[in-house]
Amino acid sequence: MLDNIRDKAQSWAVKIIFLIIIVVFVFWGVGNFNSAGSGAAAVVNGEQISLYEYEKALRTIGESEKRNNPDIFKDEAVFTQFKRTVLNEMILSLLRRQEAERIGLSVSDYELKAYIDTFPVFQDASGKFDAERYKTILEANNIPPAEFETDNKKTLLEVKFIRSLGLSARFTEAEIKKLFAFSLEKRKARYVLFKPGDYRDKVDISEEAISGWYENNKESLRKPLLLTMQYLRLTPALLAGNYAPQEAEIEEFYRNSPDDFKRPASYTASHIFIAAPPDGSAEAEAGKKIAEAAETIEKLNARLKAGEDFSLLAGEYSQDPESASQGGLLPPLEPGQSYAEEFDKAALALEPGQTSDPVRTVYGFHLIRLENRTDAAVLPLDEVREDIREALALEKAEEDFKNVEKKAEDELAAGASLEAVGAGFNVAPESRGPVTMEDAESALSLREESRRALADAVASVAAGEAATILPVPLNITGGIVLIRINEAVPSRIPSIEEARSGIIADLRAKGARVLAREAAEQALPAFVGREIPEAFKEKTAESKPGLRVLPSLEPLGAAPELVDGIFTSDGVWLPQVYDTDEGPVIAQTTGIEAVKEEEWVQLKDIFVSQYRRSREEQTVQAFMQSLLDKASISESPDVLDKISLR
Repeated sequence: MLDNIRDKAQSWAVKIIFLIIIVVFVFWGVGNFNSAGSGAAAVVNGEQISLYEYEKALRTIGESEKRNNPDIFKDEAVFTQFKRTVLNEMILSLLRRQEAERIGLSVSDYELKAYIDTFPVFQDASGKFDAERYKTILEANNIPPAEFETDNKKTLLEVKFIRSLGLSARFTEAEIKKLFAFSLEKRKARYVLFKPGDYRDKVDISEEAISGWYENNKESLRKPLLLTMQYLRLTPALLAGNYAPQEAEIEEFYRNSPDDFKRPASYTASHIFIAAPPDGSAEAEAGKKIAEAAETIEKLNARLKAGEDFSLLAGEYSQDPESASQGGLLPPLEPGQSYAEEFDKAALALEPGQTSDPVRTVYGFHLIRLENRTDAAVLPLDEVREDIREALALEKAEEDFKNVEKKAEDELAAGASLEAVGAGFNVAPESRGPVTMEDAESALSLREESRRALADAVASVAAGEAATILPVPLNITGGIVLIRINEAVPSRIPSIEEARSGIIADLRAKGARVLAREAAEQALPAFVGREIPEAFKEKTAESKPGLRVLPSLEPLGAAPELVDGIFTSDGVWLPQVYDTDEGPVIAQTTGIEAVKEEEWVQLKDIFVSQYRRSREEQTVQAFMQSLLDKASISESPDVLDKISLR
């Protein structure tokens, strides 16, 4: 089992995404698994991964996979592999948290709040964190806030651990510059190309060869079933224009729903933040940390009062990375939705442009500058009239849609055409084809049961029946569709005579490459040293400069082996024939372009960033491997085997 997990440990970035998925998909975690009962799924260094935690992960991720592919777990072997993958990921996750705690890493309440604030599911229409929405969503899904926040703290702890490992990657600028020069050195090739086109007329193609190719490859010639269809889509959204509300209805809705059009009071502020434990914290050396943070914030306050720039100080000293990169600027906030009550109170006591003295919250110390403030107001009717009109029209269309479905079905039964049915709803039919079944299903957004009905109708027409309108509407996303199959051409394999010209062209092309390769091999002994053989002086050409790190060489196209040869040669003719997109070649290195200093200056920052990321990944992978090598890991295979799909 450890070997399997070690393989997984190589992609550390994916593991963080995996953990976040586990937390986020808890909102939709309604399972279809038989429980194996209580106990441990695995024990890692003496710490259990409980069967409850494991089953919860299986449910949440499994349901997500099934929404994308309902049949994914029909094969028990696939489900068995899924169970193994999830458990392996959870073992790696626990190992990271254990090591993070061992070296003293922790996640503060401020860090946790800042992270949860970024979840789109908890944000209002303007992208701001909504405390009431947060509470409502967790309650609706029976998730205790404490459990949700604990899970997210675990996720953040792993992120912090991986970042700390990455910081241990060490390298010098000289090392990077040397690699840069090596990677971006350019070389040209002098080559002789043996063009396959020159040998096409020399290829003999027998009837036996044509028949053999056809028998061995005829399935690849198969043409898919193609259908031509006409269809009429009916959805509340498409029909909403038929249900335009009266002005009086719009005004009545506006009067009766004042809360829907309130613009809450809001303010925009910038802050300089220095983290500190809350007063009374049991955290190690909490008192010392609070005192140091208080001293730092007072020094920064003094510098502001002396006239230094708020944004520059925030960018340099604030411990809120996201806002620090914006000069301390925070997204717009509503009273009651900021970091803490003390923050709101201090910010709203300021006039735009003013800066507060240090403000203490449970997260630490803040210097707050108020940028602007907007009072609460009710949006005027003129600003929301069209929104109300559209909402009321859609609501009416949705309420009446059962009648639409019945009317459409009755008219179909009476023999009405799609044009006639659509005219009654002010919707015109659409046409498509010839298309494959896959394209037709995609265009119509059919549900699974409707796909089967369409397939049956298409099969009937393909078998020789007349064009037909499906007798009942089919369900699609958001509504129904009425379909007429005009024509269906069955899938078939062309006859050998139909395919003959294509087969000959393929055989001739392959034969020409073989003959060209043979000619190159025969000529190769003449290419010795650096000189061009007399017989080939008029046939040589030069490539454009190529890079060591790219597997192509223009104009020869993809040629990884040739590129390797050119970049390891000292200029003599290479001792083998190389295949390229254009044909076989014999080549030598003819020009070397070293990297210029100005290129290094121009690309240094990008290259250093990429190199750092690569070294960080290597460091994390190596460390995770060492953790796995030392870890004590056991699991309960009999218990896991009892977990199955219903």
